[in-house]
Amino acid sequence: MPIENAPAGDFDAVDEFWFAHEHAARAYFMAASFQDFWQQHCAPMLCQAPLSLSGRPRLLWCHEASPARHDPVKIITLPARRNGMSWEAFSHHWIDVHSELALAGPGTKGRLLRLEPCPADRSGVTRFPGAPFDGVGTIEFADADDLRAEFESGYYRDVMAPDELRFTNPEASCAVKVESFEVDSIRRARVWQNEP
Repeated sequence: MPIENAPAGDFDAVDEFWFAHEHAARAYFMAASFQDFWQQHCAPMLCQAPLSLSGRPRLLWCHEASPARHDPVKIITLPARRNGMSWEAFSHHWIDVHSELALAGPGTKGRLLRLEPCPADRSGVTRFPGAPFDGVGTIEFADADDLRAEFESGYYRDVMAPDELRFTNPEASCAVKVESFEVDSIRRARVWQNEP
């Protein structure tokens, strides 16, 4: 895991579900059909119940790479806020300070496909136990070389890694590097424009 203050999480997979609004999410996860499917097909594969968190994502950067370069590498970050820090202060620093610093890095916007922090709102739209994190973030690069260039840069070492300590607790945070598979999508152009 290249993120200095977020060690690799002890997870084998991450599922991302996107809904137009909270009511749709609740209806989906609370439906008897979902419960039946989960019990019959999913639960037997796992050593314990999954953890979940929900929130409203903030798409801060989205760039479509040319198909020739598109072999994406995605990191899901699961930050826990620094001890003694309020949730509001954590969210502000993550979105308005840390993410802006990240996007200001030399060459970052050319390498980065997607940057999307999502502070957890603790709304509990599923029946699964809540994850012990204060949010979930997506960092996606066009390929492994771009990811390596970003996290091995002097800018990351001198600016980004020290800033991680200003709003996260490294002992409680983690990240997962994943190979992404899209199962279903009814995405519209407005999603890319960060509209509701």
